[in-house]
Amino acid sequence: IGTGGIKPCVSAFGADQVALQGIALPPDTVVDQLEYEASLPSSRKATAIISKESDCDDGSNELTSADADKQDDVRQFFNAFYVCINVGALTSFSIIPIIRHKYGFGAAFLVPTICMIFALIIFLSQRRHYKHRKGDSSQPTLSRILLACFELLRTRAINCWQRQSVHHHRHVPLPTREESNANELPDKQQSDNVPADPLIYRDAEQVLHLMPILLFYPIFWMLYDQQGSVWTLQATRLALHGLEPEQLQFVNPMEIMIFLPLFDQIIYPWMEHRGFNIQPLRRMEFGMGLTAVSLLASALLEHAIQASPPNSVSLAWQIPQITIMVIAEIQLNVTGLEFSYAQAPASMQALILATYLFMTAVGNGLGSLLFVTVFSQLNTATMMVVCAISMVVNMLCFRKVARRWKPYSMCHQENEDAEEGLQLGEMSNK
Repeated sequence: IGTGGIKPCVSAFGADQVALQGIALPPDTVVDQLEYEASLPSSRKATAIISKESDCDDGSNELTSADADKQDDVRQFFNAFYVCINVGALTSFSIIPIIRHKYGFGAAFLVPTICMIFALIIFLSQRRHYKHRKGDSSQPTLSRILLACFELLRTRAINCWQRQSVHHHRHVPLPTREESNANELPDKQQSDNVPADPLIYRDAEQVLHLMPILLFYPIFWMLYDQQGSVWTLQATRLALHGLEPEQLQFVNPMEIMIFLPLFDQIIYPWMEHRGFNIQPLRRMEFGMGLTAVSLLASALLEHAIQASPPNSVSLAWQIPQITIMVIAEIQLNVTGLEFSYAQAPASMQALILATYLFMTAVGNGLGSLLFVTVFSQLNTATMMVVCAISMVVNMLCFRKVARRWKPYSMCHQENEDAEEGLQLGEMSNK
């Protein structure tokens, strides 16, 4: 319960402090919702997330220097946030087992408890310096937006079924454009369950608009978590050189602490300066490809272990696959947090980040189910190859969706422009 309250909110709240830092406000200020949205970079509404190969890239995705700086600040916040997470993980992995071994479980639980109390005191001591978004009765509530999401899904399913019926029964007259537009959204005036506020439907549509991207994450998490299970068991059959199999898990947080600043300060600027596309959707796709490469490296190592005498292959041969997975994690997870925050409705950031984190739980559940059923019957090397192929398929499907995906605000603007063009055309015909 505590983690569920912290994880979705802390990243969104921290990013808000960065996004609003350019506004001259007194301490403990409550920011109006419209003023908050106006402070966000244009990329939130429009655009730098579109692939350069996208058909919709018509030059409108240029950012002002102020917007670009603010977007970079938000990206740097999420990088720093992720580094802090791994500092905590590395400290926990290295210190708590020693305390438990010397002083028992009571002391091992007491130390993180004291640290958490200390963190809470620091957080509360600075509360007057935080900037908060103003909430009022007109702002859509979570329950109303979720209800609108379900109503939109139901309406779209009905419309899809009706279009299929028209396709199979060609004698049925096609609906007019006015009838189609009337059916596109639920009837807000006639429905007793759904509020009529159009802002609620705007936020609900934005939430649903992000789902096609987030739904590709469970496969990544299902395969990523093999570091703590299959790879640890693989390490038991390697030459450990006095180490324990679990101790190689230190490599992951240490390398993240090294590679994140390296990517943020050197690699990304270098690639951007030379015209490479490093927008979030492209980075996600690249991370999926690296995940597949990491799993293939694990399969090759497993083949070498099976072909060699017991415990003759060095533990160091696991480091390449871990390193590749670390880079994939940076491209997918850190970028996913940044992307989810940037594209979420201002009133729904915590929900979107919670949904993003929920994809981790879905991936864990899928992994547990598959590895106790289907994969338990396979050779480990074969299993890793199957996992790599699964990631490649996931990447190709993601690539297809990402090439067509546009920010909600751009799609909304295009729809409005199309409607305006049709109305002008009808007026000219009359």
